[in-house]
Amino acid sequence: MPVPEGRFASVSESAARHAPPVGGTAADLAWERHLEQAAIAFLAGDGIMPPLLWARGLDIAERHFTSGDPRLACSLTNRAFALRRQGERFESNKMFKDARATWSETWRWVRLMTPGGASLGCPAGGAESLPVYDHPTQEVLFALAAQGLAATDAIEGYDRLPTQGVRLWLDMKPTVFSDLRRLLGGVLLIVSNPR
Repeated sequence: MPVPEGRFASVSESAARHAPPVGGTAADLAWERHLEQAAIAFLAGDGIMPPLLWARGLDIAERHFTSGDPRLACSLTNRAFALRRQGERFESNKMFKDARATWSETWRWVRLMTPGGASLGCPAGGAESLPVYDHPTQEVLFALAAQGLAATDAIEGYDRLPTQGVRLWLDMKPTVFSDLRRLLGGVLLIVSNPR
């Protein structure tokens, strides 16, 4: 479903295009703003804006993020949830399947996560010098990614929405863009329960 332009166009997308990103790309910023706005609107009981913003977030994720990126999995989950609520079961089921497959690929993404403000795919001195997290830290990050898959499964199978999501995200969002911030966004910006 195409997203209408005009009055529904997000201010954050325009701001992200014109503001210099601090450690993140314009796509990082735009995706985050769309998902934050959608989550806040959904928690407020708005039934119109969240599906539009989730569709835009998915478009950004599909165009700019790699397979296995938790933000792509999050976007697929949210869009599938919206489509199911609109009665589009076939497309919804396909997106839930794609979301689970993407979550299943996050191990590669997590394995290459770098600490600090560095980001995936940008090694300064080649792949052999990429400063990745140590094994114990990676295990914690894998467990965090597994929470994203568990949330997707709960939403798909039982229509159980996570209870904290965006509230935790707004409380703990790192101030500098990093791979950890990208992973946290992917896990915590999955649609959450408005109650």
